[in-house]
Amino acid sequence: MDVQAKLMTAEDLWALPPSEGVRYELVKGALIEVVSGTGGLRGMLEARTARHLANFVEDNRLGCVTGASGAFILARNPDVVRIPDVAFISKARMPKPIPQKYLPLAPDLAVEIVSPSDSALEMRHRVQDYLNCGVRMVWIVYPELQTVDCYSPAGVQSLTVDDALEGGDVLPSFRLPLRTLFADLVE
Repeated sequence: MDVQAKLMTAEDLWALPPSEGVRYELVKGALIEVVSGTGGLRGMLEARTARHLANFVEDNRLGCVTGASGAFILARNPDVVRIPDVAFISKARMPKPIPQKYLPLAPDLAVEIVSPSDSALEMRHRVQDYLNCGVRMVWIVYPELQTVDCYSPAGVQSLTVDDALEGGDVLPSFRLPLRTLFADLVE
């Protein structure tokens, strides 16, 4: 007898009781545990990245930036719910009013800060989910290496500490030197 596991929906995920130190995402209806609070360096990079993006976005009235508690329903049937460490949503795409629950769209930009417990395969799946569901740009930040991989539907670009993150057509004129991002955080 073939028994199929019941796929969860975004609404099922929302209804789960909170569990301290653990967050959950959905990948094609399957519940995935995501450990939160993975350390000082990662937390500081999340905050610094969010601050630089938010300052630029607010100064230019471009939309909204979310932090590590902003969750997005990227796809339905089966549901994909991801929680990027930082994300940008353009003003034109932001639902009004802003939902209390998960945002029902893919962000324009998703940023993930890699922690020691993240596998290369897991990060690759994450990037594929984002791009396949309409995210226009994904930045994967590697704290120990002081590098960032920038993904878009056109391909990937790997940046070193001598380079700068640029917003391309997602955030025109945005530029953040990686030396500034990593300054005084990584030796």
